[in-house]
Amino acid sequence: VWSPSFLYKEFEIPLEEADVQFGIITLVNGLLGTAAGGIMLDLLVTRLRTDVTTASLMMVSALTAAAIPFLLAAFLCKARWVFYVGMVVGEFLLFCTTSPVNGVFLWCVAPSQRSMSMAVMNILIHLLGDVFSPALAGALWQATDDGRFTMACVSGWLSWGVALWALSAYLSSK
Repeated sequence: VWSPSFLYKEFEIPLEEADVQFGIITLVNGLLGTAAGGIMLDLLVTRLRTDVTTASLMMVSALTAAAIPFLLAAFLCKARWVFYVGMVVGEFLLFCTTSPVNGVFLWCVAPSQRSMSMAVMNILIHLLGDVFSPALAGALWQATDDGRFTMACVSGWLSWGVALWALSAYLSSK
């Protein structure tokens, strides 16, 4: 919802074209990032010689932190090419967290509780992520009339995730 609107308002790209462009970026990043995240996690566990849960939490925190500057650049810089590079790299890094996040929710409970764990995770992700955020971002965009500022705030909001994943990794290692 946000990025196509941003492309339309900031770069005057027709909304249908912006939807297709952003959809392709998201589709490709979703497929490649999810697979790459699983491979990276396997390598990280081997290299650090740590348990997979702690490695997953560390990896999610680091990848999310690495994505934030790319997303901020995408929305704050006025060059269209910077938007696309920042969005592709930022989204890829965020999609790399998919496998580790899912794994953590599977590994932190007994095997008999894994389906419930995944169900609760999906509900929480949507409740905390995409249920209220469009309305809040829309309200901020309307109040400020500044899409760049709004999208930078949305991207910066990921910092909470970085801190909480890092805290979880620390607690997991104890």
